[in-house]
Amino acid sequence: MSDLNVLVAEDDFINQKLIGNILAKEKISCFIVSDGQKAVDEYIRNPSYDFILMDIQMPVMNGIDASNAIRKINPTVPIVALTADLSSEDKDMLKAARIDKLLVKPFQTSDLLETLKIINICTSSSEESLKELIGKVQEETGLVESEVQELLGDYVKYTSSEFEILGEMVEKNDFEGISKLSHKLKGSSLSLRISNIAEILQKMDEDAKNKNNLNFQDYLDELDIYLKAIKNGLSGQR
Repeated sequence: MSDLNVLVAEDDFINQKLIGNILAKEKISCFIVSDGQKAVDEYIRNPSYDFILMDIQMPVMNGIDASNAIRKINPTVPIVALTADLSSEDKDMLKAARIDKLLVKPFQTSDLLETLKIINICTSSSEESLKELIGKVQEETGLVESEVQELLGDYVKYTSSEFEILGEMVEKNDFEGISKLSHKLKGSSLSLRISNIAEILQKMDEDAKNKNNLNFQDYLDELDIYLKAIKNGLSGQR
């Protein structure tokens, strides 16, 4: 990940130093600003950032408003939100701003780096990975490329709405519903050889059966990232 360039929006000096040091140890370049307005201004000046780490509670302009402004410039740039407190209202606003991942302070260094790694894999090679996936489905099913692309497009639309339902079940700790839906979605994912999504759904199913909800939100975030990669890959082929 040493070729990455990250925009960091964080108003606390200690957190600025901490994040800067973590990224520097991984040889990841970063530019740090202290409020949401400066983040928007910097992104307008340089829209080539690979990621944005966005604190939610900041002066002048908060992270949610800044994310919404940046989304108008680039709907797909990965944004990872950082926050110490999160209300149900904040969750709704984060969802509306299409935040890719939420990290709650104090976060583990490994969580930050793993998040960047997953998003980087998905965004940097979405078209290339999609070509490999399409080729594999063609080889194993006998379908032509256009048919596979149409199937994947339908999969993205269908699964997006199902993931929203899965998210609602997670909020309610509906373990039985989570188990049934994740098992069903795992089947359709495997039918199209989408193994990364199927593996996460398998973990959700197992955790739901064991009534273990500790990792559900992480699973949902990863599912959204992988699904977005397929969607972006399809868009790039049109």
